[in-house]
Amino acid sequence: MDVETSRDGERRHATVLFADLSGFTALSEQRDPEDVATVVSACLDALASAVDDHGGHVDKYIGDCVMAVFGVPHAAENAATNAINAAIDMRKRLEHLNGVASDGVRLTLHVGINTGLVVAGDVGGAVKREFTVMGDAVNVASRLKDTAGSMAIYVGAETYRETSHEFAFRKLPPLVVKGKAEPLTAYEVLSERERVYRLLPSERMVSSALVGRDRELGELRTAMRGVMEGRGAIVSVVGDAGIGKSRLLVEAADLPEFKQATVLQGRSLSMGSSLRFHPFVDLLRQWAAVAEDDDEPAAAARVEAAVAQVLPDVAEDVFPFIATLMGLRLGGAHAQRVAGIEPEGMEALIRKSMRELVQAIAASRPLALLFEDLHWADQSSVQLLESLLRLVGESRVLFVHVFRPDHDTTRRLLRTSRERFGEQHREIMLEPLAALDCDLLVRNLLRSDDLPHAVSARVAQRAEGNPFYIEEVIRSWIDKGVVESAGGRLRITEQVHSVVIPGTVQEVIMARVDRLPDDTRRLLQTASVIGRSIYHRVLADVIGPDVGFDVDIAYLKERQILFERRSRRTAAVRRQTLAEELEYVFKHALVQETVYQSILQRTRKELHRRVAQSIERLFADRLADFFGMLAYHYSQAAELEKAEEYLFKAGDEAARSAASSEALHHFREASRLYLLIHGDAGDPKKRVLLEKSIAMALHNTGNLRESIEHFDRALSHLGDVVPRSRASTLAEFVTDLGAVLLRLYVPFRQRRSRRHSTIDPDVLEMRFNRARAETTSDPGRYLFDIIGTIRRLDRIDATQLESASAIYAAGAVFAWAGISFALGHRFLEVARQYIRADNARQLFFHRSIEFICDFVEGNWADEREIDGAMVEQGLRYGQLWDVNTYLGLNCERKIRQGDFAAAAALIDQIAQLAQRYGFDFATSNQHAMAAFMLLEQRRLVEALEALDLY
Repeated sequence: MDVETSRDGERRHATVLFADLSGFTALSEQRDPEDVATVVSACLDALASAVDDHGGHVDKYIGDCVMAVFGVPHAAENAATNAINAAIDMRKRLEHLNGVASDGVRLTLHVGINTGLVVAGDVGGAVKREFTVMGDAVNVASRLKDTAGSMAIYVGAETYRETSHEFAFRKLPPLVVKGKAEPLTAYEVLSERERVYRLLPSERMVSSALVGRDRELGELRTAMRGVMEGRGAIVSVVGDAGIGKSRLLVEAADLPEFKQATVLQGRSLSMGSSLRFHPFVDLLRQWAAVAEDDDEPAAAARVEAAVAQVLPDVAEDVFPFIATLMGLRLGGAHAQRVAGIEPEGMEALIRKSMRELVQAIAASRPLALLFEDLHWADQSSVQLLESLLRLVGESRVLFVHVFRPDHDTTRRLLRTSRERFGEQHREIMLEPLAALDCDLLVRNLLRSDDLPHAVSARVAQRAEGNPFYIEEVIRSWIDKGVVESAGGRLRITEQVHSVVIPGTVQEVIMARVDRLPDDTRRLLQTASVIGRSIYHRVLADVIGPDVGFDVDIAYLKERQILFERRSRRTAAVRRQTLAEELEYVFKHALVQETVYQSILQRTRKELHRRVAQSIERLFADRLADFFGMLAYHYSQAAELEKAEEYLFKAGDEAARSAASSEALHHFREASRLYLLIHGDAGDPKKRVLLEKSIAMALHNTGNLRESIEHFDRALSHLGDVVPRSRASTLAEFVTDLGAVLLRLYVPFRQRRSRRHSTIDPDVLEMRFNRARAETTSDPGRYLFDIIGTIRRLDRIDATQLESASAIYAAGAVFAWAGISFALGHRFLEVARQYIRADNARQLFFHRSIEFICDFVEGNWADEREIDGAMVEQGLRYGQLWDVNTYLGLNCERKIRQGDFAAAAALIDQIAQLAQRYGFDFATSNQHAMAAFMLLEQRRLVEALEALDLY
């Protein structure tokens, strides 16, 4: 039969693979021929499957040999790479089959791979025609297979040239083979994993010395020198994405001045605006050497030990609040220390503890606190940072704030720094690089002066002074082969004259991403969904079992898209670091943002869901650390019920940590989703809980009037409805007041009614908190709520209610308002009965209310003063409002009595209250009392100056 080539045949560039099995002779001696046939079939199926999995096509079987082609009939950009991957995979599969064999006979593999020109098409006669490839490249691949040793993979020169930067090779001695006049140049593949890229940082990685930022770096150096001399400072570094803010920090940290300091860094996350205190948590975990795989007890132990080292005398009072800020659970005496402290007091004690900790760290060595991407910080972190900035006047602390312009947080912190700290604040506005600096950066990155000026000018023009854009362009040239690496040098090819230069940095990034192999690109997209920082174990779990995972990561690191860092630990512990502690970080936030935005919406949702599920699995022992992140991922995944669940939990955690702004955000979102899911058919108890949580968060953030609306809604779900008309309101008030007066003066009635009570204690707590919100926003309703609450309190066993004493003490409003001093004191007498013996907070609150009543009534005897130790105890439990009010009124009393020395001492106490706790109301009180005393002393000009401050 004549053989002919189809007219549809094509000349194609392809890679051909021959894989020959050997060892069947020995196998045939030990097994039945039918068994041998089964083994042969299984082995050939395994080899064919490996070809298919890596994008190849099995051309034919020749006895115990498989011939496969890559790049035809369908073109493939990475045909040579795919062929080597398939050969490595074949070897693994055969090793597996050998491992399950029970007779000890091992089959071996010999692989030859070659790349070159082939003729591809249908070949055959009139009856039977098959697609195949022919040509010298095919013959060479077959000869390489014949020469290859057991389990060896030999490749030709062209295959090596196309894959030399991706695999490890050994050059072979020239091979003399049948049919070739000249010896073949060949290489053996040494890599044992698919697509194991050989890392050649000296060749493929690009970097440059810092260009065009000498003045800015000098500003940071000068600021640090001042700190070393005892002058604290604030430096704000502001610039657009990619302009070089992070690089400037890296260079600054390498300065001798910074190396003599303790440098701590806290990074904000793009998803972090609702994650409580997250840059501070990052910073504190770094300082205390807490690793990502530390469980909660281990993390708490590290933080406690670190606090005790720098604050040995007061660690018991500082650690519980640092741990609370970090979201760590407390037990024993530490839990008792924070129990019952209200959110406002908790915020103040966290501020005080952080202040003392920062001062202590800076006392032994100058301290630099670097806050990167601060434009994404949560509001609780911003408020805490604003409070800590006051330390620049008394401690060796440098605050470096790095943010993008045109963000609310940027504007807020810049305004605070400018207005409050004047000369202690430096601003570094990072401008685009000048044209000459752009040109120098290009040449530095290429390590060459051979780039044509016209090309360099085009890059600089498109870059508009953005150094990250320039770096990405050069990296993209290396990826495309416009710039080749060889022998530790970069060589510019002729392609540079015609290369298209993208118009934006996002286009450059996506051009580089599009050139990645499919699996690598998918891994990168998954990483971008997790965030800029990615835990190794989360990413590996989301990707699933994948033999190429480490390979893809290595590839992305080599191309400077990701870099690796390990959890921070002490040197002794670091030696035991596990793989799970690895963390990967996007080289630049812009890369993560751009890759994330490129993902299809439906794919994004699925990836967010898988990320959330991985976090749930991997961090089940400390899931509270991830409530906010889980809420975010499930929200993005449109898994509404899971999102609502974690939003509520995140709100609870934020409220527990006194991060009221973040708590409010989470509770509002949880309520919105709950209504979206259930409408009016939801569980009334859950509706009550959500409304109450929102109300308390609003109350704690100072949104008192709005909180009243949510208290009303929560109480209405429990059947406690506010009267609608003035007449019904007045009627209810008169009824309640009559019942309360009977209780005050005829106590036997209380015992009879309490037995039939159905009052929910939660109703009383909410009514009381609503009344507290009304003290300034609606004083008339305050009286109505207090009396109604006291009447309802009479119907239960008040000794079981934590706030019973405070509720009765609130009845002292009759004295404050001048209605009846006797009635006010009577309420206080009843309130005293419900003070728990071990509750110092209740005792101080009661004494402060008594003092106010005495002050208003004119009972100014010195014995009515509160003992100094009790005042300190009030501060210890965060009762700043009560302490500030007491100190202010007592100061006014001393001024009016002409005891200016005692008044001055009290003003100093108020000033300390403002300074130590960052309590702004105390600052106002301080200036007001100072002005009042100067006025009483007839020092009118100084009084006016003090009033201006007030």
